[in-house]
Amino acid sequence: MIADAARSDGSVDNRAPAYTLSALLLAAVATSIDSLVAGFGFGVLNASVLIALAVIGGTTFALSFAGTYAGRRFGHRSGRYVGIGGGLVLIAIGTKILVDHTL
Repeated sequence: MIADAARSDGSVDNRAPAYTLSALLLAAVATSIDSLVAGFGFGVLNASVLIALAVIGGTTFALSFAGTYAGRRFGHRSGRYVGIGGGLVLIAIGTKILVDHTL
């Protein structure tokens, strides 16, 4: 993400990315594993699936809508810097998880 943002001139690229069959299959398997773990979590916690669905769906919709709006409004001015910042945040999250689970 950081390398892509650093190579970019800051302009928005509206071309659709080229997806390969292997990339789509890998994403499908990862999503399935994530859903399996979430299902086990609901079973262990005896959580109401309908309430969880409403909360997760509503939060996802609201944040996706806000992110899309903000990206369209401000992305052309700060896209490169936001991409670099997002990459740094992902590295920080990964480092924290690694440190928490290895010590």
